[in-house]
Amino acid sequence: SSGINAEYGGIDAHDKGKDRGPYLCAKIIRRWLTCTQYLEMCDLRDNQIGDLAAREIMDGLMDRKTAGLKSIQFLVTCRMDASIYKTIQTLGKKSGKGSGKKKKRKKK
Repeated sequence: SSGINAEYGGIDAHDKGKDRGPYLCAKIIRRWLTCTQYLEMCDLRDNQIGDLAAREIMDGLMDRKTAGLKSIQFLVTCRMDASIYKTIQTLGKKSGKGSGKKKKRKKK
């Protein structure tokens, strides 16, 4: 599977002079979301990216949907504007098509 796993990746604004780091990283991730058809998952949990970077990611997921690319699993922390978080959660869910186990039929 193709994915970005940056859990505990330090993508946050806690380092001195690094307040634009999350936004710049989110701009790159948005580009991947918009242009890469093979991306299946992105995990940014435990990275406090903030509202500005979260909006970039949300816009990237919207761009992806508009472009007709398949949905991906996208994981983020809830430490952002509630409406942005909810939109990311909605757009960042892997579609149920072809995933999971098939239900077994009962024998007659």
